[in-house]
Amino acid sequence: MNENMTCNQRRLFVLAANLSLLALLMVFEVSYRSAGWNVTMNTLIAANGLIFLFSFLMGYVRSGAWRFSHKSIEMLDEREMIVSSAVMRIAYAVFTILVLAVLLTFTLMDWQLDMVLVATLILFAHLLPASLIAWKKSLI
Repeated sequence: MNENMTCNQRRLFVLAANLSLLALLMVFEVSYRSAGWNVTMNTLIAANGLIFLFSFLMGYVRSGAWRFSHKSIEMLDEREMIVSSAVMRIAYAVFTILVLAVLLTFTLMDWQLDMVLVATLILFAHLLPASLIAWKKSLI
């Protein structure tokens, strides 16, 4: 992991990436369901997209968390395997609960799933293990 970045900086970028992804999803959902597409919504989408991209590059790529969380199991030493296994177990338990809550909400509200939500959930499934690694650097 990049030693030039402080723990607080890394955490700030991880938090910004996840919050901007959530904001991006919410703007898409509001535009799709009620407000319609207008200049304000397009500006919010572009701004959140740029914030997500910048914070992703700084918090995940530059810190090395993305590379570590996507390494092949054959390339990990024994300690890294233990860390990777623990992080994946936590991340996918959280992801499963989140997806079930989203599906339950959409069912109760009688909403249809759209591709933006599905794509966001897929991206979040990849971000969550790297988020845990970037958040707690002492794991590595």
